[in-house]
Amino acid sequence: MQALCWTTILNGLLAPPLLALIMFISSNDKVMGDRRNTRPLNILG
Repeated sequence: MQALCWTTILNGLLAPPLLALIMFISSNDKVMGDRRNTRPLNILG
């Protein structure tokens, strides 16, 4: 049970920076080419 608690805390701390990194990479033109995220999609994200 304690391991579940620590896993939840770790997930809560690591998820926002990882999601921000994924959004940054997905909006990069050099990485994604013509499939990159647009500004409205980044705002929605």
